[in-house]
Amino acid sequence: MTLTRVITALAFTACMMQVAQADITIASWNLKHLGWNNDKSLEDVATIAQGADLWALQEVMDEAAVAQLEREIEQQTGEPWSSMTSHEVGRSSY
Repeated sequence: MTLTRVITALAFTACMMQVAQADITIASWNLKHLGWNNDKSLEDVATIAQGADLWALQEVMDEAAVAQLEREIEQQTGEPWSSMTSHEVGRSSY
């Protein structure tokens, strides 16, 4: 490969890196019994959740609570969010 081709390839790569560059914030949050009747304010949780782009939530006790949280975040931000939940893991009782 000639020096001209190497310089051209490096310049192209540098330009593409500028175009493809993006920031994303990933966070993890133990919501301790989200979905149980414990007076947890989904409105407040949604307000805080806006601080990250991708969340890993722990101690989610009810899949429907995640869907409710998703709707609350969408209502507050006006942007679509999506969610997914795993099967239950850990002990069967507290």
